[in-house]
Amino acid sequence: MKKIKFLSVILLLTTILSCSEENTTNQTFTYKSEKVNFTQLINHKVGNKKKGSNQNDDYIYSELKTTFYIPENLSNVELEKYLNENQNEINGSLKYYINDEVFISIEIIDGQEVSKKTASKNLLKGDYPCTYDGIQACVQDVIYKEWTTLKKLYCAAQLGVPCIVEETAYCIEKNCI
Repeated sequence: MKKIKFLSVILLLTTILSCSEENTTNQTFTYKSEKVNFTQLINHKVGNKKKGSNQNDDYIYSELKTTFYIPENLSNVELEKYLNENQNEINGSLKYYINDEVFISIEIIDGQEVSKKTASKNLLKGDYPCTYDGIQACVQDVIYKEWTTLKKLYCAAQLGVPCIVEETAYCIEKNCI
């Protein structure tokens, strides 16, 4: 009788432990960047290239959903190194939004883009006018065409703000100077 109780307890513990392991491997983590006021950013960098006064500000941000855990409190250098070393373990979806509408959607398997879509019909032109809409389209184009998968993951995990600021400055320099 003692052997049956002992075996039952062992079987129960094994079942519980295997279930808890399954829950952690199937858990989905969501990493959402801070919303960047794109209108304010462009106006600050360019000056009087403001949207129409009756329109609201535009906000840009990203959202990464993955089963891969990214530790918090890593420095930028540590984060980049961590993602680079573990990139092939990353599976999920990465979306970039403007005003809560997806403008780029990317599916990632084993750290590689397997599909990439854009909702913008104005992308992929190459040269953009030195206007608010032109700079915004340029930034979207750079994210879509020029960023590597690693850079997209890094910027999403890093909260996105420095990456968007950097690309906005690049697009202003490229199209306005």
